[in-house]
Amino acid sequence: MATATTIPEFFANTISTFIAESDMGLSAIIGSMMFNTLGVAACASLFTKKPIQIDWWPITRDSILFSINIVILVTFAWDGVIMWWESCILVTLYVGYWILMFQNPRIKKFVKHIVEDKLMWCQRIKNYDIANQRPYSLKPFVENGVTRQLSNNSQISVENGNTENFKPYYNQGFDASSVSINVIEFSFDDRRKSFDINSIDPPIIPRSAAERRKSTDLSIVYAEVEEEEYGLWEIPKGVGYFNIFWFFFTWPIKFLLQYTIPNPITHKKWYIVSFIMCIIWIGGVSYLVFWMVVIIGDTFGIPDAVMGLTFLAFGGCMPEAISAVIVARQGSGQMGVSNALGANNLAILFSLGLPWFIRTMVDGAGFNDAQIRIFSSGIEFTIMTLLIAVAILYISMAAAGYKLRKTVGLFLGIGYVFLATFAILVELNVLFVPEGC
Repeated sequence: MATATTIPEFFANTISTFIAESDMGLSAIIGSMMFNTLGVAACASLFTKKPIQIDWWPITRDSILFSINIVILVTFAWDGVIMWWESCILVTLYVGYWILMFQNPRIKKFVKHIVEDKLMWCQRIKNYDIANQRPYSLKPFVENGVTRQLSNNSQISVENGNTENFKPYYNQGFDASSVSINVIEFSFDDRRKSFDINSIDPPIIPRSAAERRKSTDLSIVYAEVEEEEYGLWEIPKGVGYFNIFWFFFTWPIKFLLQYTIPNPITHKKWYIVSFIMCIIWIGGVSYLVFWMVVIIGDTFGIPDAVMGLTFLAFGGCMPEAISAVIVARQGSGQMGVSNALGANNLAILFSLGLPWFIRTMVDGAGFNDAQIRIFSSGIEFTIMTLLIAVAILYISMAAAGYKLRKTVGLFLGIGYVFLATFAILVELNVLFVPEGC
C-alpha cells in the first residue's frame, strides 16, 4: 500500500530530474513527507469518533528508519549536489529496506519480548485487543473448538490440558490468583454436535443498487458485483442536483479509464495489462499536474521549490489523508498512520534514489563524475525540519499512550502548520539569505 502511494511522487521526481531539471520534484517529496508525518496523523486523530489505540511497534520502527534516512539525505544534499555513488547508496538501502520488512515478524517478536516481557514496558498496549479496540474480554470465547472462560472465581476449559500457548485476557480489577484451571476433554463427535452449520440462516443479499445504498449491515456478502452503481451510459434518476452534476463532471474520466484499463474483476487474465495501464495513467496525470503547477508558479513568480512544497505535495498526499480519515472513522487508525510513515521511507529511497541513480548512470556515472545538482539554497534546512516532525509525532503519540485522540490531532496540526511555514520562508530566502544576494 505504501509503495502504491509513492508512485505519483516517483513520477514527479522523474519528470523533474530528466525533463524540467528543477528542484520541484525534490521539494514536492519533502512536502509530502512532512504532510505524511504530521498531517495524515492529525487528520486521522481529528476525525476519530473515539480514541483509537494503536500498536507501538510499527510507529517506533518506521520513525527510527525514517530518521536514519533523513540524516542520510541531509548529508548527501548538504553540498548542493548528489553524486553518482550517493544515488547508488540510496538504491542499495532501498533493497535493504525490503529485506528488513520481510524479516519484520522475527524482529517484532524479538523486540517485543525485550520491551514488553523483560523491561515490562507498554503493558497497557500488550493487554489491549487493538483489532477490536477494547481490553481483552473476560467473557466466554471459543478457540479451536475449545470453550474458554475467564472471570473472577471462574474456570478455564483447555483441550487436553495444554495451557502453554494460552494468553490470559486482561480486564481491570482482574485477580489472576482467583482463577482455577480445570481440564475438560471433548471428543470430536461432541464438538461436531455442538455446531450445526445447517442451523445458520443464509444472509439476505440485496441485489438492486437502491437496496445496497439503504443497507447498513457491513457483514452482508454480496453475491453479485456490478461495475458501476450507475452505468456509463445511464443518467442517474431520482437523485440530487449535485449527483447529476458529478456524473457529467466525472464522465470523461470514467469513459477513458473504462476503455483503456481492463477490469480485473471481469477480466482476471488481463490483470498484468490492468497494472501496466494504471502505471501509465499515473505517469501521464503526474506530468500534467507537474506542467500545470510550473505554469502557475511561473505566472505568479513563485519559486519551483515553494510550488513543490505546497500544491504538488498536497496533491500527492490526498490519497493518504483520505484513506487515513476513512479508516479512522471506522475505528482503525493503525493502517493510515503506518502507511504514511512507510511511504516516507520509500519516498527517500525509491522516489528520490531511483531517478537520481538512473540519471547518473545515463550521464556516465564514475567515468564522467556524474551528479545531480540541487538549485535550492536552503533545501538542507528544509530536510532537517523532517527530523523535528518525526520527534513531534512520536513524542505526542507516546505521551498519549499511543492513542489517536482529537487533542493529539490538534497538536500535530499546529506543528505541521508551523514547520510548513518555516520551510516556505526558507525557500523564499526570508530566513536564510544565500551568499551573493
